[in-house]
Amino acid sequence: MWTMISNSCFGYKCFQTVYNAEYNTPFVACYFSIKEMFKLMKDYKKIFPNAELVFLDDKDYPTTHFTTSDVYIEWYHHNSRESVLDDFKRRSDRMTNKLLFLCYLGEGHEIGYQNYITKEYRQNIIQQFIDSEYPSIVVTYNKDDLDMKCDEKKTKILYLEHPDYDYDDKPDKIPHSMQIPAAHLAGEYLNSDECTLV
Repeated sequence: MWTMISNSCFGYKCFQTVYNAEYNTPFVACYFSIKEMFKLMKDYKKIFPNAELVFLDDKDYPTTHFTTSDVYIEWYHHNSRESVLDDFKRRSDRMTNKLLFLCYLGEGHEIGYQNYITKEYRQNIIQQFIDSEYPSIVVTYNKDDLDMKCDEKKTKILYLEHPDYDYDDKPDKIPHSMQIPAAHLAGEYLNSDECTLV
């Protein structure tokens, strides 16, 4: 079973598509930027299996980093530090050694939608997943990204088209609701005979 790690709700929605099981990743109901995700990938072996959270000055929800890494995480679906710690510990104990990092390029937040539409910036993000030691799936809105060279045993780039929306015309208005079909697309790939990830 894959332990799916994503920087947004995209990850747990993909997990739900693939498995009928309890979450085996602590990164549920939280958000961190793509920049922080790459930091997590770099520091993963320093952080786990003995990860400990350090709480920062909370906003309207708890925020943390780790004792062994300054990856900044916002737990925006939690209303207390206690619930963060409880969920994090319980789900961390279920983690497997089969890691899969997930990226959904329709989410802007700190980086911004406009940068995702910029080909150079967007493909730089994808290239960092390709260069990582960990398997990954990247869902993109631009067909050009499918031409990027990668080892499909380690990185899979999936294209999601929304026929009723002009992304190039309104890059700052990408609908958040596309997160669900993006997660289903990734999940269906993992469940299919076409999946080459190992």
